Amino acid sequence: MDGSARPPQTDDVELPPTGEYALVPETGEYDNSTYAGSAEQPRTVSLPKISDYWPDAEKPPPPLLPAEAPELPRRRVRLLAVAAGVLLLAGIGAVVLTRLAGNDAEPAPTGASDPEIIVEGTPNPPVAIEPAPTPTSAPATSAPPTRASPPPPAGPAFAAGTFVLASGLTELNVSLGRPPRNGIAKVASPDGSGVVPDADLDGTELRLTAERKGDKGTGDVNVLLDERITWTIRMEGGVRRGTFDMANGSVRDFYFEGGANRLELALPRQERTIEIRMAGGVREWRIGTEGEFPVKVKVRKGAGEISLNGDRDEGVDRGEVVRSRGGDDKSGGLAIEAVAGIGSLKVSPL
Repeated sequence: MDGSARPPQTDDVELPPTGEYALVPETGEYDNSTYAGSAEQPRTVSLPKISDYWPDAEKPPPPLLPAEAPELPRRRVRLLAVAAGVLLLAGIGAVVLTRLAGNDAEPAPTGASDPEIIVEGTPNPPVAIEPAPTPTSAPATSAPPTRASPPPPAGPAFAAGTFVLASGLTELNVSLGRPPRNGIAKVASPDGSGVVPDADLDGTELRLTAERKGDKGTGDVNVLLDERITWTIRMEGGVRRGTFDMANGSVRDFYFEGGANRLELALPRQERTIEIRMAGGVREWRIGTEGEFPVKVKVRKGAGEISLNGDRDEGVDRGEVVRSRGGDDKSGGLAIEAVAGIGSLKVSPL
């Protein structure tokens, strides 16, 4: 082989220039054992960082590791899962019930179950009680202490008052008695009446109003007035049926400005004449008296029939006056003025 000969050039290894290979004397050939077979890949050499050996270099802080949450006991985890499931089911149920309730038609209210109103008068003025003086020395013989006498029963709030029906009603029942708590009146509406009554006392005038709740219900209201008070009755609103049982007390006058389909009165015997003025029209009118009262009826617009103590008149023309002497000399009697028309009127003893 010529001294200038070189090992063959390969694609994988780049050969160094000529003259860098040693000649072996024994064989007379260049030492090319380096190129026998595949060349071994050189290893990667990692050089140290100068900054790691710098005397003033600070060590990097250790990496922050995420805090591990304490492991909850398995029993607690199960309880929390069950509670969450119960709350979820309750919320779904509430939504479903709300939607179902919203789709249902709202029932018509029938009024509260027997709402009761006690109208109380002005309370009695307070009585000042002076303390007993402290004795300086105990007497040798002291009399037993005397007990204070009980206070007298409270009387009526006032001697005379006026009851006013300020709104229309289907049925109104007024009677006399003793309301609870020494009250002036008790107002009640039975269950299913469909109305909610309200009473307002202004001085000696008691006004009754009623609010209708729906189209159903009897629409009746019951009123109990204090029998110790002399009452004047004024009916501004109309009624289908009105009953005034005043025989157990004392009355003054009646003013029926609202109309009525049926009107019933029970009146006491008293020396003063009871005046009745009707301006709203009555189809059927019945008056019962504690005796055979003298009665005078003045008809302004006519009446179909009038019966006084058994005396009957039919087809009474407007402007006529119908009388009955009666047999009760202790009664001041009745004076009736019918401004509006009357279907029928009957006055007779109870």
